[in-house]
Amino acid sequence: MLNSYAVQKKNYFLFSISFAFRNIAIGIFFLVFNIYMIELEFSSEFLGLFLAAGNISMCVGSIPAGILVDKINKKTLLIVSTITAGFLFLLQSIIVDKQLLILISILYGCSFITLMNITGPYIMEFKEFEKEKNLLISNRAIALISMTVGSLLGGYLSNVKIYFVHQEYRSALIVSAIIYMLAAMPLAFLKDNYKTEDIDYITKKQKSNTTLVKKNLKNIIIFSSVFFSIGFAILLLPFTNLYFKNRFNLSITTLSYLLAVIQVSISLCVYAMSKLIKNISSKKNIICLCLSVIILTIILLLVSNLIIQVILFIFISSLFNVISSAFLNYSLENIDGEIMGTTTGIINTAYNMSESIGIFTASILVGGYHFNFIFILSIVSMIIALFFIFISNNNKISRSNIDDKNELL
Repeated sequence: MLNSYAVQKKNYFLFSISFAFRNIAIGIFFLVFNIYMIELEFSSEFLGLFLAAGNISMCVGSIPAGILVDKINKKTLLIVSTITAGFLFLLQSIIVDKQLLILISILYGCSFITLMNITGPYIMEFKEFEKEKNLLISNRAIALISMTVGSLLGGYLSNVKIYFVHQEYRSALIVSAIIYMLAAMPLAFLKDNYKTEDIDYITKKQKSNTTLVKKNLKNIIIFSSVFFSIGFAILLLPFTNLYFKNRFNLSITTLSYLLAVIQVSISLCVYAMSKLIKNISSKKNIICLCLSVIILTIILLLVSNLIIQVILFIFISSLFNVISSAFLNYSLENIDGEIMGTTTGIINTAYNMSESIGIFTASILVGGYHFNFIFILSIVSMIIALFFIFISNNNKISRSNIDDKNELL
């Protein structure tokens, strides 16, 4: 059976601290790294290649990483992946050889996708939180808030000089790597969510991944199709800065303040929704959220006022964050518990592929000022996602072998 409520509460608290530290580090890194690379006189083409290498390794490594999540102790995998990712952050901050940087980007992609794949299945183990139904959405809110803190901290650290660091911006990147590795410390105090005798029972009775994937294949295909559609629907979000700058001819100063307001507002909205909407990952609620995105995007398409567009953009971005987390929760509830990691790996592969296609498409459309076409593509993608959500099975079949054992007792 599951360990006590107190044990699970402590585990979730420790995991959340680690998760927050990790996203603070990522927030610093995202703000500073591109500027740092340009300062080192790397070309924009190499920067694109560097980022693409990491994205490709995430796509290729997602399913193997998911299988690993199902086979290895989650605490061990969390600690090893966090330390590895932090160390690779450090190497990216001090190495300037192009070939080595590409290799580091590939390795980081593998470690990061492992952390992505383990988050959902690990949080799903906290079943004793009967009053807390939206842990995955709360977790997403923590990520957004932490990354915002990281961005603010990165702006400050960029002006701080470390006596043995001579390159501008490098000190901020080194601090981000240290924070990333420190995120492993709370994980060392985690206890197993299941009791020892039940872990032994799972190991003895566990079926092969292949057998369980075949059994759940229809649901996995439907869930992956939803995430593929959602991944493409958010094609404008990575270009928020360029969209508002190009469409409304904003100055850099105004744009920086506007983006800060948008980011903070999105974080607060996601957190508020996780607390205010009960059972947000139910099929009915997810459908309502998707319909809300479609309606708001249609309004965004028709209204060109800056203030209204900013407000709509905040709500749409918040809803996308909630929908992706809520549907992941829904997906993991409707597949066998022993293949949560594998399923998450397949889902993330679909999501990363469509997001990459969406980013490439959006870069062309934003550059050509074809904003309305972006909104139309987003609406069509969400309608497709809605179709797959409608035909998905809501059987709540996700159970561990422990539940089978308890039924026999």
